[in-house]
Amino acid sequence: MAATKVLFDTQAFRLQKVGGISRYFAELIRRLPSFNVEAVLHMPFAANEHAVSAGVSRRMESRVARRVVYRALECSDRLLSALGQFQILHRTYYSFPRTVRRPAVCTVHDMIPELFPQHFPDGNPHQRKREVVLASDLVLSVSESTSRDLMQFYGCAAERVVTTPLGIDLSSFASAPKLSNPFRMPYILFVGHRVGYKNFRRFSTAVARVLGTRVDLSLALLGGGAPRPEELEVFSQAGVLNRVQYASVADIALPTIYREAEAFVLPSEYEGFGLPLLESFACGCPVAASRAGSLPEIGDQAIEYFDPTSIDEIAHAMERVLGSTTRADELRRLGNQRVKLFSWERTAALTAAAYGQLC
Repeated sequence: MAATKVLFDTQAFRLQKVGGISRYFAELIRRLPSFNVEAVLHMPFAANEHAVSAGVSRRMESRVARRVVYRALECSDRLLSALGQFQILHRTYYSFPRTVRRPAVCTVHDMIPELFPQHFPDGNPHQRKREVVLASDLVLSVSESTSRDLMQFYGCAAERVVTTPLGIDLSSFASAPKLSNPFRMPYILFVGHRVGYKNFRRFSTAVARVLGTRVDLSLALLGGGAPRPEELEVFSQAGVLNRVQYASVADIALPTIYREAEAFVLPSEYEGFGLPLLESFACGCPVAASRAGSLPEIGDQAIEYFDPTSIDEIAHAMERVLGSTTRADELRRLGNQRVKLFSWERTAALTAAAYGQLC
């Protein structure tokens, strides 16, 4: 039986140097051939780390060259979608909604701008998302939570929405060597951006309270850009600013940082999936997280949950993990079991089956 030929555009890889969306597509493209799908991506050069590590593109260092190459890739996307040899087009983002003559698929990772417009005073950053979704013959969603929100906000028929959860390369996390850790231990870990729905303001108040009672403990901020003065003000007022650390590291260092954390905290008001949950589980790091969005769906019983709108609950959840070796060990055990349910191979298998509905 001939392989199904799926053309991927380059949008996500041009938009991100690193990030969950481009990582998802890089992992998917790498594994689809095992499920009789020929993934086609015309992107000889990119600055995206996930595309390079997956072997789907060569590294491009020059910023000047990047602007020229990315303009060419944008034109190439449009030309190939109209004239290329493929059976299905899989759009990787929302900037390219033009109707094509062959079946089209898109992936929706979250409905955050629709659910929390107050965090986006300049308007929905996914300006053409609705147009792309409604122009697609099939819509993939990364969680059941996101699927429900997608159908609610856009009125998509249930048969047009397929949930394909994200995954993790468990073996690479489990076997990763110990590397240099930029954070002094012991520490609570916060990963990624700190804007709006990430709920950093409430979290910072709660964790400052915890740091105030545990003089040996630090807060490690990983990625998301160096903290701004206004983000650090609460720590300064609490007298714990000297125990707030920041670093940005390559993905290869993530397992060490997760393993050596006392706990990972994900206080978001909403997540479409929450890849850091899987990373924490894979590394034996206890997790405290919001009872919101997709997080209970992904974490099940392997998380110490809290109401993200309650500073007291956020602080108490951290204390329950930090104050009980028994509870921390239980979360490690449950996380180890839970993470085995998620793999990029499963993501690729479900995606290939979804493509089969269109051929």
